[in-house]
Formats: sequence, C-alpha cells, structure tokens
Amino acid sequence: MTKHNLLKNLLKTTIIFLTVVFLIPKIALAAEHYYLYPPVLHMVNGETSAPIIITDGNGNPVAGSINFISYNSSVMRVNNNSTDKVTITALQSETREGMGYSLSASVVVGGENYPLRQQLVVRILGNPLSFYTSAVGYQMVWKTHTAVYYPNSSINGQNNIQNYVVRDNLPNVLEWAYQIQSDITQAQTWDGEKQIYVVDFGEVLAPGEVAAGEGAPYPNDDNRRGSHVCGLSGMNPVRFGWNIRYNGWKNCFACEYGSHWSVYFHELGHNFMAHGVSVTMPSLKLVRQLSSYSEGLATYIGMQTSKKIMDNPATYPMDASPRNLLVNTYNNDKTNFKNDFNNWVAGGASISTTTTDSGSFNPNVVDGLLLTKEGERADFPDRFFKLLQPQYADQTNNLISSFGSTKERWHMLFAALTSAARGTDLYNEFRDTYHFPMDQYSTDYNNLYNNFKNILFAPPPMPIVTAI
Repeated sequence: MTKHNLLKNLLKTTIIFLTVVFLIPKIALAAEHYYLYPPVLHMVNGETSAPIIITDGNGNPVAGSINFISYNSSVMRVNNNSTDKVTITALQSETREGMGYSLSASVVVGGENYPLRQQLVVRILGNPLSFYTSAVGYQMVWKTHTAVYYPNSSINGQNNIQNYVVRDNLPNVLEWAYQIQSDITQAQTWDGEKQIYVVDFGEVLAPGEVAAGEGAPYPNDDNRRGSHVCGLSGMNPVRFGWNIRYNGWKNCFACEYGSHWSVYFHELGHNFMAHGVSVTMPSLKLVRQLSSYSEGLATYIGMQTSKKIMDNPATYPMDASPRNLLVNTYNNDKTNFKNDFNNWVAGGASISTTTTDSGSFNPNVVDGLLLTKEGERADFPDRFFKLLQPQYADQTNNLISSFGSTKERWHMLFAALTSAARGTDLYNEFRDTYHFPMDQYSTDYNNLYNNFKNILFAPPPMPIVTAI
C-alpha cells in the first residue's frame, strides 16, 4: 500500500474530516518517482557501461526493467533493452562541439509503467577518465527536491571536486535554490521528480590542437574547442561542465576561487521559467520567441535566488568564503547589467536586434531594465513573477494565443508585465525611451496590462472546504 493510500484510509476512519484546499498547483501528493543511476555516463568509443539501475528518491535500488525509448543508434548501442540488465556500448566519439546525448526512458516497477522525465546523459570522449586520474569514484547526495552527482576524486591534477561540494555546502545550497524558485513561481519542475544536478566532463582542446577525427585545428580565438558543456538545462539532469583538458578555468561547475553560483541558479531558472514546468506558462511562450528574454529571465530569477540567500543568513547558513563569493557575484552582475541597460538607452535603445551582441537588446539589458524597476519598487520581483505563475496561465494565454512568431507582439507581453509589476503604466516609457512598437500593438499591450492589473489586485482565492 502506498503512503498516499494509507493516509487516505486513515482519514476515512473518522466520521468527518474537513480539508482546506487552495488552488495552487505547487504542492500535491506526488505519485511514485523513480530514477536512473548513474545519471550520466562518461565513456570512450568501444566501451560498454556497467548495468544501469533503477532507484527511488533516496538512491535505494528498486527492482524493475528499463526501456530506452529514443537514442541515436549510430553512436551507441543499447544492450538488453526492456530488462533489468541494460547497458550502453559507445560506438562513436564526439567531435568538435558535441555535448553528448540524452536518452529518454520509462521503467516498469511492480507491473506498472512509469515514464521518466529524467534522461540518461551519455558522453563519449576521446580518452577515458582513467587517462586523467588513477581512480574515479562518484557520490550522489539526495535531498527533498534535488540530488547532486559528482566525482569524489581528483581529475587531471586539478583540485578534488569533492572539496568544492563539501566546502561550499553545495547539496544544501542547490536544494535551497530549488525551494526558493519553487516559492517564487509556485511550481515544481518535472512533474515533481527531483531535479538532478551532475558534473559533466568535457575535453576542451588547446589552440591549434586537432580534435579526434577532425582534419584541422581550432582557431586560437574559439572558446568552444572540443566537447565542452558550460551549463546545460531544459532537461533533467541539469549539467555543469568541468573541462579535463587544456584550461581548467573553462569550468562552469567551479574554478579555483569557488563555485559558480550564478551558473547554478541561472540554469535552474531556465527550468522554472520554461522547460521544466508542465503547465504552459506565458514565460515559456515568451522565451521560445526571443533569446533575450530566455536568458534574461533565467538570470533574473537566479539573482532573486542569490538575494534571498544573502538576506537570510540564519535560514541559509554558509561559510564566509562561499557566501562572500555569492555576494560579490551578485553585486558585480547587478552593476554590470544596469550599466549595460543604461548604455543601451544612451545608444538609442534599438530592439531591431535581440542577439547577445554588445549594444543590442540582449539578456544583460533585459536584466538591467528589471533591476532598475526593482530599485524603484522593492516588491517588483514578487509582483513580476506572480504574473507568470501557473495558476494565472490560462487567462494570459488566451490573450497571447494569436501572437505567433510576430516578435513585436511578444515585446508587448514583456512591457505589460513590467508595467503591472512596477504599478505604473509605462506605455510612454517603452515607446519613447525603449522604442518598443507600442502604438502599432497598443491593443495587445492594453489587454495584457489590464489582465495583469486584475491578477495583482484580485483577492486571494477562497479556500475550498471539502469533506472526505
């Protein structure tokens, strides 16, 4: 009998039991969730992995079978699929900018089929990790909503990765980050599956070095030489890169000075703002249209995560060194983003391009604009993210369903969000200072702005009292 059914039967033994239910989708009695271990494989061409196993949310092995649904059969072979002895054989090394492969799967446990939101990551590198270290052991730390998978040995003479994890209290901080972003969005990622974080090894080549199977070296100014992940989200697990060749400072998991807090919180922000939440939130539609908003919103919710931890040291205790790094990173980013925004305005505020190029309406400008409004109204972030919560998605989606790929109309969504969160109609500011096409799409803006005002000014939903 599951914990859910046991609780339900106990409640039925009372004559009447009143339950207060709020219509917020964040908290629910979760179904069973299962996971694949290990969550990432680092292999070389011709190597066959150890059997992949099923675990529960505490890392305990669970009897059952695994069925990999989709994979590239030209680069790997799945052996004994749909059994309890599934292994992977690597058939082809990654080339230049390869970042590995993600395999979707379902598991059968106790006769029930469970599709997994987690995917197995397979990296096929030029050299085995044993080429860089005499032994590679791994550890997985499970928390309430998250899990962290990392090696507990040195790689290529670089500092023991476990030192960063332990010193910076990383499993707890990543759990806090999940809880904070879940509170901000009133949502959970991956239908309640735990968010897994993994250290992802890649091989960045030296300038002029020729990659395996390639006929020409990389140019000296190419920052993406070889197979290298920085931070990669939009999936479970979130992957944080660690380079095992050439330049250790190209690691997005950590560098000599400590953990990359902004990378961690940003990548998690992608999952909460878009990819990992099942409800089709307006932010998902927005970020799919314009990369400026995709990267900008992920960074902004990441900065709110940092700020929450910084402002509440008793609730989120950290040692001085990692906390100072967190504070310094936040302050530097805040200054740089606001400077980029001010420079963009001073340069004519063009939104004709939305790339990451300097001077364009890039993610830094988006964050600088939002941070400027936050400086004008302290509760701006709370109001802004409330408007993107799943409970209000339907009424907003009805207004943007016809936007299609007309990017100018999507700018109206951002302008209306910002105005409502600021508590002031910023129509003229967006038109005259930021050069948004307000007059051309004024109907879209006004409809969205009034919708968002209604959401902010509406009383909280009344509790529904039900008898079990």
